[in-house]
Amino acid sequence: MESIEDKALETYSKNLEYFSKNHKELMNLLTTLDIAMSKGDYEPRYDLEYLDGYFDVKDIKTGAYVYNGDSIKISKEISKLVDFKKNKRTFEGFPIYNFTDEQVEKAGGITKLVAGVLPMTRYYFEHSDQKGTMKEINKFIFVGVRLGLHIPIIHEKIKSSEYLIIEDDLEVFKLSLFTTKYYELAKDARLYFSVADDENLFLKTTRLYVRDTFYENRYLKYVLFPTYPTNKLKQIQNSIMTQSFIFFPYKVSLDKFLRPLEYINDGYNIVNLSKNLLNDITKDKPVLVLGAGPSFKEKIDWIKENHTKYLIIAASAVLKTLYPLNIKPDIVTHMDGQELSSEHFSGLDVKEYLKDTTIILGSHVSQAVRTKFEKSQIFYYEEGTYYFKDFSSIAMPCVGSFSLILSLLLQSSETYLLGLDFAIDQKTGASHSSDHVQSTLLDMSEKEKVKNSMDYITNLFPVQGNFADEVYTNGLWHASVQVLYQTIPLIKNENQKIYNLNQGAKINQCVPKRIEEIDTSKLPQINKLELRDSLKELFLRHSKQQLPLEDVHSLKKRLANAKEIKKLIKEYANAPTGSHANKYVYDMLGMVSPILKNRGREANNLTQVFFEYFQLSIPIIIDFFNTKGLKNEKRHIKKLDKMLIDEMNSICDTYIENFEEFIKTRC
Repeated sequence: MESIEDKALETYSKNLEYFSKNHKELMNLLTTLDIAMSKGDYEPRYDLEYLDGYFDVKDIKTGAYVYNGDSIKISKEISKLVDFKKNKRTFEGFPIYNFTDEQVEKAGGITKLVAGVLPMTRYYFEHSDQKGTMKEINKFIFVGVRLGLHIPIIHEKIKSSEYLIIEDDLEVFKLSLFTTKYYELAKDARLYFSVADDENLFLKTTRLYVRDTFYENRYLKYVLFPTYPTNKLKQIQNSIMTQSFIFFPYKVSLDKFLRPLEYINDGYNIVNLSKNLLNDITKDKPVLVLGAGPSFKEKIDWIKENHTKYLIIAASAVLKTLYPLNIKPDIVTHMDGQELSSEHFSGLDVKEYLKDTTIILGSHVSQAVRTKFEKSQIFYYEEGTYYFKDFSSIAMPCVGSFSLILSLLLQSSETYLLGLDFAIDQKTGASHSSDHVQSTLLDMSEKEKVKNSMDYITNLFPVQGNFADEVYTNGLWHASVQVLYQTIPLIKNENQKIYNLNQGAKINQCVPKRIEEIDTSKLPQINKLELRDSLKELFLRHSKQQLPLEDVHSLKKRLANAKEIKKLIKEYANAPTGSHANKYVYDMLGMVSPILKNRGREANNLTQVFFEYFQLSIPIIIDFFNTKGLKNEKRHIKKLDKMLIDEMNSICDTYIENFEEFIKTRC
């Protein structure tokens, strides 16, 4: 008869074989741990012990046990916590809105941007029970593994097709390889592992888990291992809330992709922000990037004293503070497409104050902003459109992160960041400096709470700080930190230094530096007029004012592609609609799939808009029909399907009309 020890060793061996083939990064971690233990570089903390018919993990130093009881019975008790209720131990995969027509009419911002999906969400709230019971749980999260004994028990109960398995302690996870047959579980379900991940790797893994089968994301069920830290729940919420489609809904992307057609071929400079902005102007001058975070105003006296020693790149939101002090930025950046953002310039004599300044605008900045400047001083950059074939494109979540990247592209050897906190004020809860039009005070007393509802502004969670071990931020700010984590290594060269002067979040490859440590006495005064003239010449050398003929042909291909998508939607709309939910969902996903697979320069923009729309709409539909006791399925199918088709047609029609008009009148 095979002994317990032999069975554990066999399980361990087969798990290693599975990980070596399917999860190579995790396997490398486990191998590294083994090597460190064998060399004596790492002293083991735990022992796996078999006690009275069950396994437990013993802390070698304290003698304490992780389970401190029959681990099999405890695992069965954990499994009892798992049910099919939508309102128990679930994360919302995204916020869902139910604004009235009156609220949409009065409000701006997010309210109007989600207006196209509101008929569906209203119907969902009216006819679906958000406290009801699911028919199936297709995605599930294990928060804390320990020996993993509860995992197969819960799988037997819910038979989910995808699992995210989280464990912070690599050594403990290694012990679970003796007791849990992950290789068997992988035969029934797709497994995602986040083991001993730092903040950034954790988000990378959870993003994949959320994105790959986005249509199952209305509710994400989980179980938290007893005694496991609850702060992991906040991190999961963070990864969900920093999905870009949540705070930049699909209509923002549609507008961003179409707005350039208002000014292309109209004499505006479109700048190519590629890596090769080599020049002799900026490489020997320190750059000070100013954003409207909480740290900005705290150091305004230092800025006033030293602004002539730096090339200053300033977000438009700080201008109201700089203007009374006669501090003139060399470059002003602005990317917000909302009309409200034009308030950053109110009360300023813009024409005189910024007459020598280079103005860098994002692709969907409103006419109300661009008309404040002379056409010759404006330089637009592309955000994912690639209308100019060989132009680089930058898409950043906020103007502060864009300004940082711009400094690197200008080949600055030293970049200093002030007001780029990417975190709230830890004392007051302020989201921005007081002059920002969207400055908000958040309730710091709520920072520790794990909320079921999702809000990317008010839900706070801890991240690694620049000076402090930990600071609190929200989903909106942390999205910028994550994009910078990915982008800075692609652009920054080894000779460039970035100094983070803020009290906020840690930024990848940025050196924490207190402002008192900067010796500005050795910095020379800069001839600002000469610098600003040189900057304009530099940007002009990398700009075009007219679309080349081959790029006009590319626009016509985009139009033709949009008409093909329109045709596909029409064919789907004219086909018989399934009268049963399973058949309907199957047919609907069959229509969605080719749209999302449609890729290439001429297709990417429209595909992205549809993907962002589908991330909001499809999970609502699938969850609607994944409810026990639902009646009148056939009627609901027709209603929801019509709403889906209507908005898809609206997206396509808007895209087609704008391109037809541009090609007809401007090419």
